[in-house]
Amino acid sequence: MQKIFVNLNLEKPFTSMGTKPDRKSGLEFKSKSKLVFTTHLEIPKGYRVAYTPENKDLQHADYGFTSNYSQKENRITYEFSVQINTLRLSLSELTQWNEFINQL
Repeated sequence: MQKIFVNLNLEKPFTSMGTKPDRKSGLEFKSKSKLVFTTHLEIPKGYRVAYTPENKDLQHADYGFTSNYSQKENRITYEFSVQINTLRLSLSELTQWNEFINQL
């Protein structure tokens, strides 16, 4: 049987917000925010799921995300949420912020 790979992570918010090492100032956000995305995939007859990524939960006081995969019968549900809980990150916080962006 042939293999089919499906990426259920259709939305990639904030992933373009990484900063360069030579940045001279912190990072400002227009508002605090929380985004929640849910994707469902019906598994066709004759196919089976061999692998789903492990669930992740990365939380920081100023930002965080969770990703959760679950399967019930012939349906996979992917739930993803990301939140920004601050309006500003200082220059010294950007290394950790960039690590967070890479995890997204």
